[in-house]
Amino acid sequence: MKKWIISLNLLFYITFLNQWNFAESHPTSSSRAGQSAGTSRARGQTSTHKSSSTTPEIGTGTKVKPSSHPASSGSRSTPTTTTSGCTQPSRAGSTIPAKTQPAKPTSTPTSGSTTPTSQSSSGTGKSQQRQSITSTNPGNEGTLVTLDISKSKDTNQLDYKKDGNFRTYTPKPNHLFTKIVKKDLDLWTAKPEDHGLKAVLMGSKKEPKFLALLLQSGNFLLLYKSGKNRPWQDITTSRHDVNKLKFLGENDTVLTSSDYKVDLVDLLFTYTFNSGVNCNKITYDDTPVWTHTDDKSFQSLKSIALDLPSNQFSVTNTSDNKKELTTKVALDINKTESTNEFDYTDKNGVVTYTTKDNHVFDKVFKKRIIRNLVIWESKDNLYARLASIRFTKGINTLDSKSGILALLLTNNTFTLFHHFAGTWKDITSDRHDITNLKFLGENDVELKSSDYSVTIVFLSYTYLFNDGVKCKKIIYDNNMLWSHTDNSNFSEIKSFSLGLVSNNFYVINNENESKKLEFKPTPITAAVTTLESVTKPAVPTKVTLDINANHSTTEFSYSKDPAGVVTFIPNDGHVFSKVSQGTKVVWQSKDDVYGTLVRIKVSKNFKYLVVLLNNNMFTLFKLDGNNWTNITSNRHDVSKLKFFGDNDNELKSTDYSVTIVFLSYEITFNDGVKCKKITYSNNLLWRPTDDPKFGEIKSLSLGLSKDKFFVKNQFDGLKKIEKDFKHITTPASQSRSGKPANTPPSGATEPHKSSSTTPEIGTGTKVKPSSHPARSGSKSTPTTQQKGDGTQPSRTS
Repeated sequence: MKKWIISLNLLFYITFLNQWNFAESHPTSSSRAGQSAGTSRARGQTSTHKSSSTTPEIGTGTKVKPSSHPASSGSRSTPTTTTSGCTQPSRAGSTIPAKTQPAKPTSTPTSGSTTPTSQSSSGTGKSQQRQSITSTNPGNEGTLVTLDISKSKDTNQLDYKKDGNFRTYTPKPNHLFTKIVKKDLDLWTAKPEDHGLKAVLMGSKKEPKFLALLLQSGNFLLLYKSGKNRPWQDITTSRHDVNKLKFLGENDTVLTSSDYKVDLVDLLFTYTFNSGVNCNKITYDDTPVWTHTDDKSFQSLKSIALDLPSNQFSVTNTSDNKKELTTKVALDINKTESTNEFDYTDKNGVVTYTTKDNHVFDKVFKKRIIRNLVIWESKDNLYARLASIRFTKGINTLDSKSGILALLLTNNTFTLFHHFAGTWKDITSDRHDITNLKFLGENDVELKSSDYSVTIVFLSYTYLFNDGVKCKKIIYDNNMLWSHTDNSNFSEIKSFSLGLVSNNFYVINNENESKKLEFKPTPITAAVTTLESVTKPAVPTKVTLDINANHSTTEFSYSKDPAGVVTFIPNDGHVFSKVSQGTKVVWQSKDDVYGTLVRIKVSKNFKYLVVLLNNNMFTLFKLDGNNWTNITSNRHDVSKLKFFGDNDNELKSTDYSVTIVFLSYEITFNDGVKCKKITYSNNLLWRPTDDPKFGEIKSLSLGLSKDKFFVKNQFDGLKKIEKDFKHITTPASQSRSGKPANTPPSGATEPHKSSSTTPEIGTGTKVKPSSHPARSGSKSTPTTQQKGDGTQPSRTS
């Protein structure tokens, strides 16, 4: 027993001594931390001497706090600098063993440059000052440089040159741009293997700026800034894709990149062919844009360039003469927006595609799932610069029953197609031959082609005479078509047109009044036309419309949209004189006032029928049981509307067009016409100061289902006019029914805005304000001013 006790005591004693010795040789954790803090090295230094509580940063005279943990003995930790949140290894004072050197080092501060200290180990600190930053690139691509475009001088990494409005930055030999900044703002960062070879900046101060960059891949980058305090935008994709270019030599052999050099000269992205290399053809997207046979003066090329601001190709011959190239474009008529190659517009159901400068259409087609339908293709170097389309439904869809396509060609003639039942037919030969026209000025001197311009407006082939040019006579096929002495109201004309749908000629005077010129073939030859009458308008063909019809005829077109809205439009030279439903007469013409559009729409479980009249008025019916009730008198009288422009000058009926959009009676002001005030029954209805967002309006509409006025601004925003018309009277103190109207209180010249309810005109009852009508912009409604044929019947002589 004693032996066991002695053994235990001895074991305890030995254990105690061992713990004591361990404590002597290993201090506590707190003392370890203090000692470690006192002996840690500065980041990036290879010396092992102890420093004080702060360690100087390499290349600066400032001091920073030591790292939270010491570098391992013998390690070579690399200091970092942060540029836009990216941690980048520093070259100064650091050594990276070859076996651990990264394949692609990031950019680092050059000798003598000042870079801010990283503010955290995550590298998210902001730079206080941006300088050119470089790094040795172990991939033998050169030293990577960050370009600051706020600098305007040479450095040891790049050359700077200013020439007029252009500033060019070129990296020194064995240097490449890896990033572009402006002070603290990052503008561009290179993708791997595609760094910058040259940068060109155009513009200064408040003016718009372009910044172009030539890349290693042989492509370019284009940034744009529209003005001061505006953001930089990458607009590269809005320019031609140079990867689609092909250069062909003898026997259409494709030239290789070794046959030419690529450079950025100012903002011209340029391909210069090597000496002895003959380029015979250039294609873009497999479409020829130049061949050596196009122009004898340009049979041999020195270079081709893309002007980046204008997106225009040009070629330079061996004599250093320059010529802009015309880009050929294939037009898909399914397109519903503008592109870099053409502008798209849709007005009153007429869609127009107009090529941009130095572009032409060489093909017009309709894209389909199985096989594209080619409608027209260029021949004999004759191209189109404008395409105008109108479908019966007013929308460009595959199931459209009937349509018209007009092309304005580069020789100022036209080609006309008619679409019916899925087939496009060329009907140009069925129209007047405009090459037989002659325009005479003073003393019967023939006008030159430079005295007028030619275009297609609302499917009218139109001659616009230049300012100061006076046309006195128009001759067609050696017969007098028009003379300035025919009608005193049309002694001076500003344009002459051929309606491509109706095949009728028109003249338009300086008051924008149009006059139809009546012709028919002579009994002798049936080939020569003579002037029959210029004083009496043609008598339209009167049509009885049965609204039970569900298809188009030779007299009118029928359409029904997905919402169930049914529209009937008389064909050219036709008007509606009666509207019926089976044997029941719904509406009948009176006093030579006819219908130019009939629309049927269901709104809030009520069915309405509206007839748009050729005097710009309307008649509205509501289905009550099986009968159509005329409720026009329950709506605002649009004849009491007046529109005023500058200086309170009343606008004329030729300053706007009238149509029915969905179930809204809409008055749309012509381009350039500014309405400054609208009155109803001589009381103020709207003015620009009512709402800053609606200081400029493009249209006024009356929702026919709820009888509410709306204005539409230039951004297609709608606003309901909240006016109380309860006390408004006509100037003659008569209501629309002919009964004496209520006398307004003294001074009631401008109705006050109503709150939750708005009284009906001529009643004392109140109704809830309506929700806004379906927004304007329906493509299925023509206007009475322009019926897709250039006519303006509102003020026809």
